[in-house]
Amino acid sequence: MKKKILIIAGRLTPAPGANVIIARNIIKELKNRHYEVSLISINQNEEISRISVYENYVHVYPVKSTMFARYLEMKRANKLSAADKVKYVFLLIARRIENIVFVLKFPNVDSSQSKAVFRTAEKLYKQEKYDCILSVFRPYSAVYAGIQMKKNHPEIISGAYYMDLISGSNKPELIPNSLYKKLCMKGDIKTFRALDFILMAKGGESIYKNKAYSGVNEKITYTDFPVFASGNDGKKQAESSGKIRFVYAGTLDRRYRSPEFMLNILKEAAQKTPGIVLDIYGRGDCYDIIDSYKNSAGFKIVEHGMAPHEQIMETMATADFLINISNKTQNIIQSKIFELFSTGKPIVNFISNPDDISRSYFDKYPAVLNIQEWGSLWEYSDKLNEFISLEAGKQYSAEEIKKNYFENTPEHFVDMLEKLIWEG
Repeated sequence: MKKKILIIAGRLTPAPGANVIIARNIIKELKNRHYEVSLISINQNEEISRISVYENYVHVYPVKSTMFARYLEMKRANKLSAADKVKYVFLLIARRIENIVFVLKFPNVDSSQSKAVFRTAEKLYKQEKYDCILSVFRPYSAVYAGIQMKKNHPEIISGAYYMDLISGSNKPELIPNSLYKKLCMKGDIKTFRALDFILMAKGGESIYKNKAYSGVNEKITYTDFPVFASGNDGKKQAESSGKIRFVYAGTLDRRYRSPEFMLNILKEAAQKTPGIVLDIYGRGDCYDIIDSYKNSAGFKIVEHGMAPHEQIMETMATADFLINISNKTQNIIQSKIFELFSTGKPIVNFISNPDDISRSYFDKYPAVLNIQEWGSLWEYSDKLNEFISLEAGKQYSAEEIKKNYFENTPEHFVDMLEKLIWEG
């Protein structure tokens, strides 16, 4: 009899977050190993009943966003009308009051959504009798549902995959830093105790091996992101349009991932190498910074906003260079870097933190230029021009690169998952 697994993760469409991209990679490998897999998709507001994971289909059960989350999304996309802005202010005030009143329930900051996810999981379990539940953080409502299912049905093996750290979340306003740190620790310990296993991003190892977590750290298995998927390279070569195309995909945030230094470097490089085009995919709060560079000579910026994952990968396949901007937050490795590696394209990596723990991964890649934000603007713009001259039009074999990143493949991740589920 086939084993049944329920995965609880974030939004699939119109543009999936990193945790859902990873979930799809895991689902594909589970289906290859003949598991029956279902997916609860949180914050999924568009109607969807199943997704194609290559040749296989997986049933999807959506849970819609809360009203506050929908308005927040509209604000991030600059789509709020005057009336919507008023509604958003009232919703924001109500949300902050709720955060203060229910502060001791942290990290379950959205109890209405958490209960909706749990009700969906409970309903599905009555029909499917799953052997295992894997909850992918974030959102935390996925983990909450996994905990409640374990309480109601002790026979289920219920675990969580933390590709993000709770302490890496944005701190709720009006809550002091010292209290926030205590809430994170208390929330982690309570959560980990309630589950059978935790798969944790390696960035969390320095935190959770602390003595404060001695009662739960035996449940934690550290793993890399299973994002390196074969088949992303060799599909298309860079378009020979006389332009030099760079692609950046991801969130831009002036607090921890600002595009300012990157744009300045590209602007300066374009003085000697005109015809640089930068395609930007994603959202953030840096629209004004980007706009200030749009009239630069020899340098063109095209903003695409949120887009389907497949479209972004197609654009990367025809680009000359890919761009990564590291995270200023400590102990964070961005899962998307392994997706960049799987394309075989030359990469320009902007480093904003001297202690960036992702640097070691870039050191194993065959074509990367590391640019440190505290370095000289003119020195690095010259180095970028040299890199363009050397690497433009080149593409490296993803199958060869994969040998350096096997721990970042879905195959390796599912090997670990099976051991935790069936061997305990």
